[in-house]
Amino acid sequence: MPHQPNDESGIIQYVSLAYQEYDPAKINRIWLTLMAVLNLIIDHHGGNDFRLPHLKKGVLDVAGQLPNSLTVTAAALDYLDGNN
Repeated sequence: MPHQPNDESGIIQYVSLAYQEYDPAKINRIWLTLMAVLNLIIDHHGGNDFRLPHLKKGVLDVAGQLPNSLTVTAAALDYLDGNN
C-alpha cells in the first residue's frame, strides 16, 4: 500500500487498517469521556461552563470495573423528556 492513498479505495483501506489496529480499550475510554461530557453539556443547558470530568478510567480498568457506557444523568433525562 502506498504511504499516501490517492483514491477512495486507498483511503478506505488505510482507515480499515487503522481501525483494526487501534486498541479497543482506548476506544472505550474515549467514548466514556464523550458520554460524560454530553451529560454535562445537557446539564448546563448547552453551555460549556464546566470542568472536564475525571472518571478515573485507568483505576477502573485495572480493577476490571471499567464500564462500557455511562448512565444518563437525571437532569439530562429530564431535559430529553421535554421537562426543561
